[in-house]
Amino acid sequence: MKVRDFRIELGEIESVMRETAGLRDVAALAVRTDGDTRLVCYVGQDGGGTVSVEAMGAHLRAKLPHYMQPAKIIVEERLPRLPNGKVDRTSLAARDIDWGQAAAAAFAGDDPDEIAVARVWSDLLGLVTLSSDLDFFSVGGHSLLANLLAARLSDTAARPVRVAEIHEHRTLADQAALLRRKRAQLPDAQAAAGTTGRLRAVAETLRESGRGHGVPGVGSGGFRGRRTGVHVRRRRRHRHGGRVRSRDPAARHVHHQAHAFMLSEHIARLRTSARILDFDLEHSDDTLHAATLAVVAEARITEGYIRMNAWRGSEIIQTAALRTSVHTSVAAWELPEGYYAAADALDKGISLVTGRYRRPAPEYAPVKSKAAGNYMIGTVSKNEALRAGFNDALLLDDRGNFVEATGAHLFFTKDGALYTPTTRCMIDGITRACVLAIAARAGIACAVGDLAPRFAGEADGAFICGTACEILPVARIDDHHYDLSGNDVLRTLITGYRELIEGRSDVEVPNAWAQ
Repeated sequence: MKVRDFRIELGEIESVMRETAGLRDVAALAVRTDGDTRLVCYVGQDGGGTVSVEAMGAHLRAKLPHYMQPAKIIVEERLPRLPNGKVDRTSLAARDIDWGQAAAAAFAGDDPDEIAVARVWSDLLGLVTLSSDLDFFSVGGHSLLANLLAARLSDTAARPVRVAEIHEHRTLADQAALLRRKRAQLPDAQAAAGTTGRLRAVAETLRESGRGHGVPGVGSGGFRGRRTGVHVRRRRRHRHGGRVRSRDPAARHVHHQAHAFMLSEHIARLRTSARILDFDLEHSDDTLHAATLAVVAEARITEGYIRMNAWRGSEIIQTAALRTSVHTSVAAWELPEGYYAAADALDKGISLVTGRYRRPAPEYAPVKSKAAGNYMIGTVSKNEALRAGFNDALLLDDRGNFVEATGAHLFFTKDGALYTPTTRCMIDGITRACVLAIAARAGIACAVGDLAPRFAGEADGAFICGTACEILPVARIDDHHYDLSGNDVLRTLITGYRELIEGRSDVEVPNAWAQ
């Protein structure tokens, strides 16, 4: 089986555990808890002798890689049995596990490094009470949080802390000692602990984390920032190597104070999109929220993209994927100038041409999911549009009506009112919802319905909206041209959207994606 993209042999864990003297029964399981999969090892001991949990853990760490270390070792007098004499694994898997939060003693240490580590643990694990002998992986830590912990400790030490070192130094006291050793490697700790040194340490840690954990190539989605923050977008879902992947481009702004623009809405749509493709995310909303903000904070990117990807594992190479694992990754990078359109597109507008492919009806494809399979049409259509000298393509639905551009929603203006297609054959865009809410607050009437191609000639203006482009005026659709000057509706919406993402607007956008 696979846990967080690592292939795990439960039998090998059991075999190594049985090498420890005094053990009678051993059962290794992968259990689901709080949206995560963790390894647990149950041990039944002979009545004559005992082996401490610490000794068992030390033996496993000496024999097995970090990703095969149990998060919890539970010792019992004997393990439950089936009538045939085998261990009753179903009974063990159904048990509630105490991960130790309630048993943690109040942290009263005065060591500054232990205090620093305790502060990071509290942020990542949500623990109120801590002790120096606690094991990070026994109180809720897992590999995703280990990546974030390594980055945070790298920032504190101004030296790279590898994820493998987190697995090797599991207790709070051990990690504090690790910090001291890292600082001792610096020729001038005070100087190297400055911004440059800390940035370099975090960057090296994040790069190694991506290499060491098999993070797949990420696709669209991300964040785009203005000076006041970053636009975070999310994942679509695409088929890759016979498995379903998710990538949902979702736009939100993360400000310097780490506030996120509609982050909860994007995570909700991400989860809904996954369920449409018949799988659930393995992490809770809180974990995804914290991971996204941590990546932005640690990378210190003010203009860039974040992409969150979810995909099924490769345990089964066939069409069906019922028993495959689910994985999630978060990545960040700088957003290049002119990523979506030319720098002057806001003033001069962009050009669109009607594509030859059509969006399928909802009866023929999971159109409400951000599935990259749904974006094959957009990829081909935009390639053809660019070759023809246009900026993007417009797609029609199965009935011949306008739907959207290849990666953005479409709006028209006419006589001071807004017109936009229905979302029958496409996702319900969050940026689109923002535009509708801004228009309602400004008293701009909006009609949502079927729009035939001839409507492009009847309208007096058009624009597209989405994560990468925000709101972009359209100067041309096929052979019809629009005069961008004097379009008060368009300017009102651009200004309103800018105020919304910068936190200067009280416009409320309903969370239509929450379950």
